[in-house]
Amino acid sequence: MSSTVTPSKPPASATHPATSLLGLAGLAGGLLALAWRDLGLNQVQEALFICLVAAMPMMLAETLWFRRYRECGADRRAGPPDVRRVAVKLLGLYSAFVIIGFGYWLFPEYAGTFYGPFFYVLRDVWPWLAVLAVPYFAWLDARLGEPFDGAWHAGMAVLGRWQLVDRAVLGQFARGWLIKAFFLPLMFALLARSLAFVLQGIETGALWDQARWFRVALEMTFLVDLVFGVLGYTLAMRWLDSHIRSAEPTLLGWLSALACYQPLWGVIGATYLAYDSDGFGWQNWLAGSDTLTLVWSVLIIGLAAIYAWATVAFGLRFSNLTHRGIITSGPFRVTKHPAYIAKNLSYWLIAVPFVAAGGWDDAVRNSLLLFLVNAIYYVRARTEERHLALDPVYVEYALWIERHGWLRKAGEWCPALFRFRWRSADQAHAELGRTGAVFGTAENG
Repeated sequence: MSSTVTPSKPPASATHPATSLLGLAGLAGGLLALAWRDLGLNQVQEALFICLVAAMPMMLAETLWFRRYRECGADRRAGPPDVRRVAVKLLGLYSAFVIIGFGYWLFPEYAGTFYGPFFYVLRDVWPWLAVLAVPYFAWLDARLGEPFDGAWHAGMAVLGRWQLVDRAVLGQFARGWLIKAFFLPLMFALLARSLAFVLQGIETGALWDQARWFRVALEMTFLVDLVFGVLGYTLAMRWLDSHIRSAEPTLLGWLSALACYQPLWGVIGATYLAYDSDGFGWQNWLAGSDTLTLVWSVLIIGLAAIYAWATVAFGLRFSNLTHRGIITSGPFRVTKHPAYIAKNLSYWLIAVPFVAAGGWDDAVRNSLLLFLVNAIYYVRARTEERHLALDPVYVEYALWIERHGWLRKAGEWCPALFRFRWRSADQAHAELGRTGAVFGTAENG
C-alpha cells in the first residue's frame, strides 16, 4: 500500500476514521437497545449482539467504500480456483482448528468458568466456520496473486511434503492462529463480564449517581476497547483487508506482550510487581476533598478514553503481536503508542504509589515496582516498532511523528530512549535474527 508523506500530514491510515466512527455508532446504538429494551437475550447473546451491531457498519464500509483489499494481494489473478490447492489449504486450516481445540482441552487454564462465554459460542459456531471456509477459500484462491499461502504450507506439512514447505510462511501461519487462540477467548470472556456490569450500572442509575458514576464510566471505556478487540481477532481476513501481514517474530516481543495479560500477569503482578499491594489507592488519598476527587476521576477516565480511542482507531484491524496495516489516525496522529502511554499514566493516577500507608519506604518500593511495569510496556513498544519497521509505511509514519508529534521534545532530550531506531529492511531482518526470531519474518500469505 503506497503512501505519500507531506510536511502537513502522515501517511494514510490503513483504517479510514469513518470506519471506526461507524463501528462506534453501532456499538452505542446496540448498548442503548440492550439498556432500554428487553430483547430476551442472555449474557452471552448480549455480548454477541453488541459485537454484531458494531461489526456490520464497519464491514459494509470496508467492502463498499474502502476496498483496500485490492491493494493487498487480492484480485491480482483471474481464473477458476485450483481444487487440489483449495483442498490442501482446508486441510491446513482444519488441522489448526484441531490443534487449538486440543490445547483448550489440555490446559487447565481453560477448564474453569471464566472462559465459559467463549466456549458457549464456539460450540455453536465452529461447524459453520468449517463449512463456510470452503467457499471462502475457493473465492480467495482464484484471486490471490500468490495462492500458496500459509494454509497451503500447513496442509503440505500435514501431508508430510516438507520439501515443499516454506517454514517461514508456515511459522507466520502458526503464530497468527496462536495469537487468535490466546487472545480471543480472553477478550470475549472479559467483554461478556464488562457488558453485564455496564448494563447493570445503566439500569440501576449508577451512571448518573455521584457516588457510583466513576466505576461505570471507567468500565464503559473498557467495554469499547474489548468490543473492538474481539472484532479485530475475529475478522482477520483478506476479504476485508484485515488479514495478518506478519506476526511478531521475536521471543522478547511475545514475552513482553503476554506478560501484560492473564494468566501471566496474575503470576508476575501478584508475585513480583505488586505495586498496589497495600490497597491505598487514589480514593483513599483524596477522601477529604470532593473537588480533587472529581478532577482526579476525570483525568483517569480521560486517559482510559484515550486508550479505548486508540483501539477504536484500528477498526477491524486491532490485534496484539501482528502487523495488519499501519494506523496513523486518531490518537496515533499525535504520538506513537498512545494506548500504552495513556494506560501507564492511568496506573500512576489510580495506584498513587508515591503515597503509601506504610511510610516513605513503601512509597519508594511501590514506585519502583510500577516503573518496572512501565518498563515492560516500553520493551513491548520497542519490539513492536522493530517489527512494524519492516513496512516502509511505518518508517514514514514514525519519522513524521518525530518531526510533528506531541512528544517530539522527549526524543530531543533523550534520543537513546525515545528516538525511532530506523533500520533498512535488510538491517531489520538481520537484527531480528540476532534477537531471538521464533520462526522467521516472511509475510503471511
